[in-house]
Amino acid sequence: MEDRNRQYRVALRELQALLICYQWRPTVEDRLYQSLGQRLLWNRTKSADTEENRAVQFLLEQIDGYNGQARILHFRKCQECAVWFYAVKDDQHFCQASCRKRHASHDPEFKEKRAEYMRTTYRPREKELDQRALEEVGKPSKGKNKRGEREL
Repeated sequence: MEDRNRQYRVALRELQALLICYQWRPTVEDRLYQSLGQRLLWNRTKSADTEENRAVQFLLEQIDGYNGQARILHFRKCQECAVWFYAVKDDQHFCQASCRKRHASHDPEFKEKRAEYMRTTYRPREKELDQRALEEVGKPSKGKNKRGEREL
C-alpha cells in the first residue's frame, strides 16, 4: 500500500511539472442571453498550441468526472500497441479485441493449450479431410459428364 501511495505521489508531481507550461485565466461569457458560462482563455494563441490547449483542458475537465467518478482514469494506453484509448470497463487494458488476442497469444499457457489442440484435434481432422478429398477424386463420376451435366 505504501509503495502504491509513493507511486501516486510521484505521478502527481510529474503531472504538476508538465502542466506548469500552460497558462490560462478564467472568464465569464454570455450564452445567447440564456445563461452565463465560464471558460478558460489561454495566453498562447498560436494555432498549433490552441489544439493542444483544448486537449489539455478537456482532460482536466475529466478529473471532476461524472456522478463523482473521475473519467480521466479511463484514458489508458493499450498494453499491446501503446495507443491511447478510452476504457469503457474498469478492467479494460487493450484498445481492441485484436490487441487483446495478440497479447494473450504470447502467454506460455496459451501456447501450450494451442499446441495440444493442434496436435490432437486440428491436424488429425485436416488429415482426414485431405484423405477423403483424395478418395473422391479417384472415384468415377456418377452419371455426369465432364461439365457436370447429367448424361442421358
